[in-house]
Amino acid sequence: MVVVSPHFDDAAFSLGGSLAQWDRAVVVTAHGGPPASEAALSDWDAECGFASGREAHAVRMEEDRASCAALDARAWPLPIPDGPYLVVDVDLDEVTRCMADLAPQAAVHLPLAVAQPDHARVRDAALSGLLERPDLKVYFYADLPYAAATPGWSADLGEGPYAEPLASALAAVEARVGPLCQGVSRRVEGNAWVLKRRSVLAHASQLSLVGGMDEVAAVGALLAPRGPLRIEREWSPVRT
Repeated sequence: MVVVSPHFDDAAFSLGGSLAQWDRAVVVTAHGGPPASEAALSDWDAECGFASGREAHAVRMEEDRASCAALDARAWPLPIPDGPYLVVDVDLDEVTRCMADLAPQAAVHLPLAVAQPDHARVRDAALSGLLERPDLKVYFYADLPYAAATPGWSADLGEGPYAEPLASALAAVEARVGPLCQGVSRRVEGNAWVLKRRSVLAHASQLSLVGGMDEVAAVGALLAPRGPLRIEREWSPVRT
């Protein structure tokens, strides 16, 4: 099981419950590299209390190791800096190469990219590397907590109809890979929830900002019993 996480916290938020139950899982973080030493501190990292982008990266690397350890998954950060620290247009060739080099029969889980342009770039770069890999199974996970703020996302585990921007993300994926099967939903309970909660809390440096975003605050407390992280959803291409 290979989960492609655009940033250090996306896999834990979106698929932590599933990761807790998978054996030998790997979390590939696309934007896992340090910024240049001379890079100006981003607004996001400043609001998280950091003095420099490099300090933020070092802390988040440790957070990611702890988060993956809670899920018994292997952390695999790629050397691409986060968006605010990229000097030129986003070059995600490293993501493409990583996908092309995966072991046979791997199951790859990509972000659906719900209202997240940077997630969409990572998703598309990964798909470019998977074009010549028909042996790999591909799944698309709903980006949490953002997808849960979309009208049509229901706590009853039902399927759509989904409103924008979730419907738009599904359409963008279908334009690349063809029709998708009906989404599979999982409610995270019991020990899986204990482990997911532990992995999410490991990303402490960003939790207050993520939880305070307008589109996230609308769906309630992140770790509430019926909160936005309790349901995980994935879609897969229709096999012909």
